[in-house]
Amino acid sequence: MGFKIFRLTRAVVITWAFISSASAAISESGKTVVVDGIRYHVASDAVSVIGASADMLSRASTAGVDLIPLSIISDSSISFTASILQSTVDYYTKSDDVFNNGFLQSIYLKHTGPSPAAIQYPLDSVLGQYGTKLFMVSREYQSSVQGLEQPITDLQKDIPSGPYFMSAKTGNVYRAYRLYSDTYQAFTEGLKENGDGIYSVLNTAVDRSKTSTIGVPSRIYSTKTDAQPLAGIRLGVKDIYDIAGVKTGGGSRAYYGLYPEKNVTAITVQRLIDTGAVIVGKMVTTQFARGNDWVDYPASWNVRGDGYQDPIGSSTGPAAGIAGYDWLDITLGTDTGGSIRGPASLYGAFGNRPSFGLVSLEGVIPLSTNFDTPGFITRDPVLWHSAAKIFYFILLLFNVKRSLARVG
Repeated sequence: MGFKIFRLTRAVVITWAFISSASAAISESGKTVVVDGIRYHVASDAVSVIGASADMLSRASTAGVDLIPLSIISDSSISFTASILQSTVDYYTKSDDVFNNGFLQSIYLKHTGPSPAAIQYPLDSVLGQYGTKLFMVSREYQSSVQGLEQPITDLQKDIPSGPYFMSAKTGNVYRAYRLYSDTYQAFTEGLKENGDGIYSVLNTAVDRSKTSTIGVPSRIYSTKTDAQPLAGIRLGVKDIYDIAGVKTGGGSRAYYGLYPEKNVTAITVQRLIDTGAVIVGKMVTTQFARGNDWVDYPASWNVRGDGYQDPIGSSTGPAAGIAGYDWLDITLGTDTGGSIRGPASLYGAFGNRPSFGLVSLEGVIPLSTNFDTPGFITRDPVLWHSAAKIFYFILLLFNVKRSLARVG
């Protein structure tokens, strides 16, 4: 990849020398790599840097490959042992579909408890079992690793635990997104956050089929709190809601091509983001959310029964995604005359249509302002309960702000 970019840059420079008015903007949108048979998207923007020497990075790398799979592990105990390492890896494996043992090629252990901390040796047998080439520790372990092979390193910026990729050339650390093929054609496009609440389309593919590719971040990156009860919950959004940085298509190719990317995210979507939800893509809808008008885009497939059951309603995409993909947790749709209730019933999921006027429709393409209401679909009744509370809080927050604006 680096060689191709270098050659392209040279070509641009030569062209510019002959035609002074010509120019080109070159940017990298990330890479696709395979770890233990699973495809991943590697984001182009580094989230941190590990202060590892060139020799250390070379030791952990694979010949001819710049990216090194990396696991960042946090531990608060005073004494880190082989059993703690094993239990942590077991937890990662069971709780996260992005992580696999291939990410143990290099490990960075950071201490989050009281200092000083110690490492109980030996760890060699466990690290050998995992195929670990480089085991690095934070400075809190300094007193216990002097004279041993475990190098002490620093993270330039603290980042959550989980699977990452590290550059063998620079030590830059990048987030890992596991790639899934949209088998049931529930999505219009995959999305990823670029920072500061701005999103972009995920430009990659896992196969040559005419389906979208969706990248999902590690669940280990997120920790649930009272303020963020939806932390790490993966969210698909019906393509009539605005999301900053990407276009709103409304099920129409002409509409998608006519209007530019949105600058502001719809209030309802933003509230879900603020409480921890992670957007993974925009989802298929009928043209402008009208009943069953599948004009520019085909209806999503129904995983239930023999796989050829009819869909119904404009929120078919969100329902198909929830029914078909265990890596997707909740989807956001709308209901005018039944487009949450109908798809949820046919796809065997929980659908929630709040009372009309309860949830803001600001930043949503309208069908009928007298009947439209946001709603969501999920497989999990516990998640349904948590999301419903957040939905109802949106109304309270929106009305308070509106009242204050009137008073002002």
